[in-house]
Amino acid sequence: MKKVIFLGPSLPLDEAKVVCPDAIYLPPAAQADLLSVVGRFKPDIIGLIDGVFLQDLSVWHKEILYALKQGVVVIGASSMGALRAAETARYGALGAGEIYRQYAEGVLTDDDEVALVHGPADSGYRKFSEPMVNVRATFARAVEQGVIAAESLPAMLAAAKAIHFTERTWPAIYAALPGDVGALKQFVAASYVDQKKLDALTLLRMVNEIASGERPKPEPVPFDFNFTTMFSALYHRDRTVESEGTVLPLYEIAEHAALHHPDFPAINEAALDRALVGVLADLTGAEVEPEALEQEAARFRKERGIVGEAEFFAWLEANHLDEHSFGDLILQLAKRRRLHLWLLSHRAKEKNTPALLDQLRIRGDYAEIAAEAALHRHLCADMMPEDPDDTLQLARDHVQETGISMRGMLADWSFLAGFHDLDTLRAALLRSKTARRMMREMLDSMGEGES
Repeated sequence: MKKVIFLGPSLPLDEAKVVCPDAIYLPPAAQADLLSVVGRFKPDIIGLIDGVFLQDLSVWHKEILYALKQGVVVIGASSMGALRAAETARYGALGAGEIYRQYAEGVLTDDDEVALVHGPADSGYRKFSEPMVNVRATFARAVEQGVIAAESLPAMLAAAKAIHFTERTWPAIYAALPGDVGALKQFVAASYVDQKKLDALTLLRMVNEIASGERPKPEPVPFDFNFTTMFSALYHRDRTVESEGTVLPLYEIAEHAALHHPDFPAINEAALDRALVGVLADLTGAEVEPEALEQEAARFRKERGIVGEAEFFAWLEANHLDEHSFGDLILQLAKRRRLHLWLLSHRAKEKNTPALLDQLRIRGDYAEIAAEAALHRHLCADMMPEDPDDTLQLARDHVQETGISMRGMLADWSFLAGFHDLDTLRAALLRSKTARRMMREMLDSMGEGES
């Protein structure tokens, strides 16, 4: 089983690798990180130990639900992981350790119980403040060993809790406590309880047990997962992917295209138009039959030369898509095709002629295309011979000689291109073939004259 662990200050990395050496270790999780690893690494188990609090947006509950919905086992413990696991346990997230138990049972409720200030990764996440959960665990042991009187514990915990987590250090705690704290200082120096570290180790052992089969993999909890507007933005824009060995968010790829792709204006307009067609399809309740989806997927793969399943999954990986996202793309294209067919069927006479000609005018291509069409008509005015080739062969020859693409089934392409039927397509192909032949003859004649 593939394992991904988000780890920071709760446990030194080298100690974690002794317990769980074959896991992929990542820094504390920020928003979109957990979502991203589902696509990048396709893990079987995610262990969420540490996450960011102040320096970035925290990992979102919906990311955990998404991972669970993909069949990933998600286990939380120690820090942010304990908090999020308790909050998503009803959906199937697992928790490990004492801190998780206290959050799950409502003993703890505040985020600051596990929060602390620490240095960057290259400092080993050096700790600059003390998490309250470790203070609680240390004080509890001090009570057990008679260093602290049981009746004094609530007031001592309240004093430590009152200190903001960014300033909660042992010197600050000692200063806030009444009376002589000498014995307590000695106890803390000798018997400090790092509950976060203990729970992180518990999580790693739990990961190993599930991966080895010693502990059964939990059955998934059924629930509906909705791509809300906020989650859709996270998934389609902030999710990170890997390209050429570099990890970057999807929005940076889009921004690069805007600044560097030579055809970006046309690409962007087409993208916006496709999105609007999708909105229109939803507003009108346009439905697509399963057979139409299968045909659209087959058409898409054929046009791109995606032959077998291995090539298909390689294409998905190169394009940073999973099968679910590919299905969404195909659904969009199928809905667009249905609306295109509906439009043309309701414009049986004019077809798409006015829309197409206006688009040529918008692009600035109209005058050139009109001149070419006029030349072809002039060349063929007195000569339109019959041709033994069928329409399909004429289309193949046209594609080969001109490089113009006719994607999909010829009848479908012909209808969407605005031809009334295959007979009118055949007449147009013959006109083009004849014009090309006559232009070659004229060029050959001019060449002979010069020689």
